[in-house]
Amino acid sequence: MKFINSIKIAATLVLALAMGSAARADLINGTIGFVGTFSTDNNADFTSATAFTSFSGLTFGAATGDYAPLSSFPATSSVYLSAFTPFSFAATSVSPLWTVVNLGITYSFDATSVNVTTTQNSIIAQGNGIASITGKDSTLGTWIITGNSAGGQALTFSASSAVPDGGMTAVMVGLGFIGMSFFARRHGKLKLVKG
Repeated sequence: MKFINSIKIAATLVLALAMGSAARADLINGTIGFVGTFSTDNNADFTSATAFTSFSGLTFGAATGDYAPLSSFPATSSVYLSAFTPFSFAATSVSPLWTVVNLGITYSFDATSVNVTTTQNSIIAQGNGIASITGKDSTLGTWIITGNSAGGQALTFSASSAVPDGGMTAVMVGLGFIGMSFFARRHGKLKLVKG
């Protein structure tokens, strides 16, 4: 009987470890930034604006992690002129928010939520999204665009992607099941004494 229980415990441990290695995805890690200019449907008073109508003169700012290769992308490339998708402030999503192709690798970001706040001279658009890079698993992230009218609709954009946990969550769940089976075995052998 002990031998069979030992086999069950060993099988559960192997299953937990297998779940941990299967959970390891090649997720995107890093941040990326852009700077440039934008236009809205009312550049005189952003509180009356309802959409970004264009983005131009975009160049890369800081780029880390999986986005680091983009920091050397030539600033004169025409890809910057079409990298961002104009969108309505009432949009619930924007797909893609931006896309860049560099050396055969496509980098893109889909906004899955959009929240825009305006004042007369400034705009903050932000939300959640999904980052994608060729050869990597799509990864949840956050994004923000800040813009102001000083110097002609200056734009900054940044996004960051979630850091994977390396499958430890699945391993911990598996080990938790093992612990519960030990507890259940021991609990089943206890006898209640009524006093």
